[in-house]
Amino acid sequence: MPVIERFFILTPTPTDRKRKLDDIPGTTQEVPIYLDAQGDEYLWTGASPLPAIGDKINLRINNIGNAKVVGYHTSNEWLGIMAQPDNPPDFIKKHTKEAQDDPNAPKWRKEGICCAFGIEVGPAKTPRPATARTMAQTLRGLKKDTKAAAKEAIEWLERNPDIQLTDRCVWDKCQILAKKHDVRPDIIDELITTHYGITQKQIDAYQKSKNVGHLMENSAEKALS
Repeated sequence: MPVIERFFILTPTPTDRKRKLDDIPGTTQEVPIYLDAQGDEYLWTGASPLPAIGDKINLRINNIGNAKVVGYHTSNEWLGIMAQPDNPPDFIKKHTKEAQDDPNAPKWRKEGICCAFGIEVGPAKTPRPATARTMAQTLRGLKKDTKAAAKEAIEWLERNPDIQLTDRCVWDKCQILAKKHDVRPDIIDELITTHYGITQKQIDAYQKSKNVGHLMENSAEKALS
């Protein structure tokens, strides 16, 4: 069956009907049916209703992160959203650059807009608490290697807003960056907590409130690149 795709279609209309999808792993048992402007049916696999244009969502696929909905697309019978990432990861930037160099690429690809289906979309992640420190303040006075490591760690956290500073993967990332930049991992970790205005006392209190297994929670699933 050939794939038929359409992009930037008019806003679909919800119906009160659903369709069972027992044969598709990862979806809910029933998914809602939406109608396009011509009255054709499309399936939305998201746990929440189709977001509106301008809504903030989280693109869970490939840890793209928070994004703004700018349109809708269809692929055969499936309905999806088109969204502009807030802080696109490197692979999105690479694809965008390739599209910009391709005279046949559509305008939306040149602008870095991503497509995703309902199952790949979640609610926008709440950013970490605002801090008075800017990146420049955090990096001021540091040696070159330490500055590079801290900057890379903070940028990684900004690309992954679902990661909490108490997650084990943060320490794992510090160790990776420590080897890469030849600095101590505890220095990177301390600079991260300083940047976000979180004290070690607060982290210790939080960890004590959880069981030991919390520190390893989902660490294997967190993005370390």
